[in-house]
Amino acid sequence: MAIFFPQPITSLDISEKKEEPLKYSLTDAWDGFKDESLYAITAEKILDNSDFPEENNYNPSNDPQLKGYKDYMHHFYFSKSSAETSAIIKKLQAHEDTAYHSPWYYLGRIVGAVTDPSSLLFMTKLGKIPKLVGASMISEEIIKQNLDPMRDDTLVPTVAAFSLTYPLLINKLSAPTPIKTQRTLKEADDYWIAGKKDQQPIKTDDIAVDGTFVNPNKTDPTPSTVGAAKAPSGTIFNKGDKVIINNKGDTGTIVLIKLI
Repeated sequence: MAIFFPQPITSLDISEKKEEPLKYSLTDAWDGFKDESLYAITAEKILDNSDFPEENNYNPSNDPQLKGYKDYMHHFYFSKSSAETSAIIKKLQAHEDTAYHSPWYYLGRIVGAVTDPSSLLFMTKLGKIPKLVGASMISEEIIKQNLDPMRDDTLVPTVAAFSLTYPLLINKLSAPTPIKTQRTLKEADDYWIAGKKDQQPIKTDDIAVDGTFVNPNKTDPTPSTVGAAKAPSGTIFNKGDKVIINNKGDTGTIVLIKLI
């Protein structure tokens, strides 16, 4: 009985794959979800029948199946049998065939990340505790790394950075503004925006004279009595003349002449 081992992916396979037209499918979302969701990764590990019998003196470096897989040997270091190595090769080839260019794939990964147990912390007050969120998400990512040998190792520091900085940022943005900062902002608003830098604040009922806003509630200053003298009897007045209107010396301007 002949045994056919999976063949390694060659540079020709990669070039032919690049020449193929891009195709998007809703099934790509399921692929993304399976790659990210802890539930899906755990279920796949349980149903994968990965309990391979151990072979005595098995060394992956001497396995003929791994010819051409020199750059991927880190995936096989813990393999304990040729059957397990063969299963890892199939996973690696399936991993290479995943449509990572598809937007549906990344949508599935986002959904998988949001539905993870650690993400549920953000729906409670516990999501504002950086140490708790960081420990939960990092532990969850380490579990994923152990369950899925194809998972990218660089996700560990990425998840650690996000889980520790995001709660701090949320706490900073949601914290009440200090009184001193509020006072400083109010003074700057009154000085620059409200117009106190040059004049009183401009209101909707203000009027403008020669481009300068004038408050209509502000009264004009009292005219000076300098130059106004008591007119002799029989004097003829014209419109605009200043005259004394009482014994206290107050003056006024003639605006209307009534003919008798």
